Amino acid sequence: MTSSELRIRPYERGDEHALADLFERCFGFRRELDYWRWKLISEVPPFENVWFAEAGGEVIGHYGAMPVRVQLGERRGWLAVIVDVMVAPSSRRRGVLSSLIAAVHRAWRAQGVLLVIGLPNQQWGSRTRVFNLPRLFTLQWLTLRLRPAGHLAARINAFSQLAAPLDALRYRYFFANRTRRDVTLMEHEPSIKQRDPLDEIGALAMQAHRFSILRDASWIQQRYVSCPAQKYRVLLASADAANLGYCVYAIREVDRIRSAVFAETITRFEKESAVSEMVRAVVGRMYHEGVHYVRALAIPGTSRYEAYRNLGFVPRENFNVHAGLLQTGTVSLEALSTPEGWLMTGGEFDVV
Repeated sequence: MTSSELRIRPYERGDEHALADLFERCFGFRRELDYWRWKLISEVPPFENVWFAEAGGEVIGHYGAMPVRVQLGERRGWLAVIVDVMVAPSSRRRGVLSSLIAAVHRAWRAQGVLLVIGLPNQQWGSRTRVFNLPRLFTLQWLTLRLRPAGHLAARINAFSQLAAPLDALRYRYFFANRTRRDVTLMEHEPSIKQRDPLDEIGALAMQAHRFSILRDASWIQQRYVSCPAQKYRVLLASADAANLGYCVYAIREVDRIRSAVFAETITRFEKESAVSEMVRAVVGRMYHEGVHYVRALAIPGTSRYEAYRNLGFVPRENFNVHAGLLQTGTVSLEALSTPEGWLMTGGEFDVV
């Protein structure tokens, strides 16, 4: 496809309709308009984060990002988290995506975006190399079987009465009464109009890392509480009469099997022991909510990863995290590739 036939442009009012149509053509199911508005349009960053490719007046491609505030070393700015990259099936292998990425990255560089980050799949091919988006590290799924007997009983639709006492015995042996101190969990509604405990917890946690999105009540409200596609639960954790941290998770049920996913587990001083205490307490809550298994994301080699592993979480599939610096003099890619430098939980992306 020639450049004269292809028009690349940023979002215009009402484009969420074309975006929803394109997504359905590419993936075979439809996302509601409220989902797209929440994910890509509700924030108003100082850069154009949603872009389209058009040919003959028809939208045939999309390249967009969730705009997120970020701290990279001593510098704060905007991060573009790449999501929902797609080209209409009839327009693939014609250079549409490559033209789109090149144009958007030029625009974002001019508009001051610090960093592009994402979880590209195999269909990107050599584009991660061509557009200077090297792999930083792995983001690993970990799974904890919380009610294995109940999980099996739900799958085969039998032996449910036998499964419950077996799972209760296992839970008491491996999880109950094994904490160093009592951890109290309370449902929390973020407040962006006044000082919120999430602000302090997020600020203290970020001090232990060089790189992180800005974590505060505003982030929790926009990313989780406002999400129209999934109900997230926000918990404040305290121990010894002081805030320990906060946790965000979601519960899903499909074919009688109930699963939970940790979106964020943030503690004030980001010590492995504190993460373990809070996660153990939340896992106990999940058990009593009938959850069969729990999933979480973490970077191998970090204290958060080790905390999950020490609690019995088992590694499963993983993602490769790729990133590209758009501004010079920020940090080096070598520094960004250091796992312990990051405060990353998985909620930065759209996979939880």
